[in-house]
Amino acid sequence: MLKRVSLGRLTTLLLVLSLGPFTVLASDTTPTDTPQLTIASSSEQRIENKPLIIANSKAWKPYSFLDKTGQPTGILVDLWKAYGAANNLDVEFSLVDWSDSIDITRQGKADIHAGLLWSPERAEFLTYGGELFEIDTQLYFHQTLQSFNANTFLLGNHNYKVGVVRGGYEAEYMRSQFPSVDLVYFDNNELMIKAARARNILAFVADLQVANYYLHTSSYSGQFIGVKHLYSGYLHYAIGGEKCNRN
Repeated sequence: MLKRVSLGRLTTLLLVLSLGPFTVLASDTTPTDTPQLTIASSSEQRIENKPLIIANSKAWKPYSFLDKTGQPTGILVDLWKAYGAANNLDVEFSLVDWSDSIDITRQGKADIHAGLLWSPERAEFLTYGGELFEIDTQLYFHQTLQSFNANTFLLGNHNYKVGVVRGGYEAEYMRSQFPSVDLVYFDNNELMIKAARARNILAFVADLQVANYYLHTSSYSGQFIGVKHLYSGYLHYAIGGEKCNRN
């Protein structure tokens, strides 16, 4: 279930981001245990009236996606639009494939990643801010696999491939926790669900609300079911590249 985020709380979180310093999140630590950073050029951006470039996925419904007219929309898009309006800032969105959204944030081509899970791998090149809301992720089976025990399935020793999004935390999680499972990678959730609908894959890993959105808005809603909860975690905003300087 989504954590309800008030405009006041969101503004507070993001003001910390825009004005720096703010707390870096690290593995097995609390925010007070970690070093701080400052964000370069935030004041210059205000003076020059440069828009704040926000990166995320173009096909991560309902969180961020491009609508039929190619316009950015979704829960995270609405949050960042609200932040811009509350702080008199122009906000622009760069919604691309998931892995690309991380890359452009890492390279400094985007100012902020709108929201993603923390991971040790990502923490090597991204600096994380506060929590936005929690998401849940599950393993999904096609109905022809539903007699399969999920725990046994995750041990491998079968010929079924499991779909994941390239660069997504679910891919990182599956590689580390279930290394015997053969993974097949897709550029975004929409392409992965299309492959599942076509029965090119019979199992995949996806965020609960994302799977619900893509599956239950189509005639394929009864063909796939979540068979195992894998993890829950909070989305954080993050910055990378030359936007931050560690002290």
